[in-house]
Amino acid sequence: MKYKFGFFAVLGVIFFVANQAKAQYEDQAALFGQSLNGGSARIQGMGGAQISIGGDLSSIQSNPAGLGFYNRSEFSITPTLGVNSSNTNYFGNKTYADNSSGLDLGNVSIVFNNSRDNGGPWRGGSFGISYNQTNNFYNRFSYSGINPQNSIADFFAQQSNGWTEDQIRNGQADLIWAAYENYLINPVDGEDALWGRTGEIEGKSLQEETVTTRGSQSQWNFSYGGNYDDKIFFGAGIGITSINYRQDKSFDEYFDEGSLARNFLDESTIVNGTGINATLGVIVKPTDNLNIGVSLVTPTYYNMSDQYFATLGSDYLETNDADADSFTTDTDIFVSDYRYRTPAKVSGGLSYFIGKVGFITADIDYVDYSSMRYSSDDFSVSDYNQNIQDIFRPAVNIRLGGEARLNMFRLRAGFANYGTPYENSEILSDRQAYSLGGGIKVREKYVDLALVQSRYKSTYNPYFVEGNEVGDTPVASVKNVDTQLVLTFGWYF
Repeated sequence: MKYKFGFFAVLGVIFFVANQAKAQYEDQAALFGQSLNGGSARIQGMGGAQISIGGDLSSIQSNPAGLGFYNRSEFSITPTLGVNSSNTNYFGNKTYADNSSGLDLGNVSIVFNNSRDNGGPWRGGSFGISYNQTNNFYNRFSYSGINPQNSIADFFAQQSNGWTEDQIRNGQADLIWAAYENYLINPVDGEDALWGRTGEIEGKSLQEETVTTRGSQSQWNFSYGGNYDDKIFFGAGIGITSINYRQDKSFDEYFDEGSLARNFLDESTIVNGTGINATLGVIVKPTDNLNIGVSLVTPTYYNMSDQYFATLGSDYLETNDADADSFTTDTDIFVSDYRYRTPAKVSGGLSYFIGKVGFITADIDYVDYSSMRYSSDDFSVSDYNQNIQDIFRPAVNIRLGGEARLNMFRLRAGFANYGTPYENSEILSDRQAYSLGGGIKVREKYVDLALVQSRYKSTYNPYFVEGNEVGDTPVASVKNVDTQLVLTFGWYF
């Protein structure tokens, strides 16, 4: 296979999907720009609320001011086990409980304490380093149903309009050329650049697809927090982020009439990126029982690289135009390099401590997803940035939690609601998460466990078509349930 770079690389990726490719970049913007608050099992057991607690390893990433609360050093490691299940509805046909799972290293953190009590208002501070998985992309869903309106060949035909037969024959529109080679599209008689699906395709089609994603988004944080008179705590940190993402799609279509019995499309998209951001934070204690925290995470500036490749095939009962009955065509591997900027995030939090019995805490975030942006030296991104402004909106996240203490034992519970970044909430609903947790702390060591389950709804379009003559764009409705088991081992030194 050939590699194409620069403008033509992106043209290949973008042209394959046309409208669908735009959706790909926009959906990726939302996927990579929307991170869930992770951290230790202690924090996740309290719904992820962590902005104002202070004295917890989560402060390294969420609010470095919390490092100013430390009076000793600490280390912890957090493995996680995630299970995803999904139910789909496609043209009234329901597909149940497609499952995927993954075992990951969710968090590793260490704090080096340098506090002091010399009688003055400056009490020193602490330096922290952490690795945190901010997104887990393990997911799989399938759908199946009879589409009475159109075929993916209608999509190929519409995306061919404006291209001459010579241009398509020369491979200038790579996947469209594959559709042409598979006898799925033909030029309309008497028209130079107008296309339609072939007469070999008749009747309704049974369509089914499995979409599998894997990989993660993670961040290394290096932060410092200081303590002024045990009343004002402040901190700052730098985050080094990375994205490792792969999506594989396997689409099949079966016909009940005509000579085309089946066609299939297998696609793979691989995305890698590295970025940098900064976090600033303050926590104040107006009383001994109350903490008020504020933090700002700047936009993350990514350098990104995508690869896309696909295989299109078709099986015919009889073929009028060729000797073969089956065809398979591989696209080139398309590579595109670009830059991506996530939205900034402003967070506030309150924590109220009930003596030594425990505490309750709450966070709120504001994130303007319409501020996400792409840029590239190789191709124009103006359409993508305009679409981002049109379809995304600001969102508010809320997290609530609490911890009860009984001697060495800890009990925790929490709730979180992550607002959808889309103007149309049918594309992706709010994500609601419920959590329970507990722990044991003995002298300088502790073990914490948390169970977190989140639910949300989304829609998926296998392809896009326009016009009354081919019907509506097909839509699969997906109900997602993500469950995570989080275990933290930690000790002070």
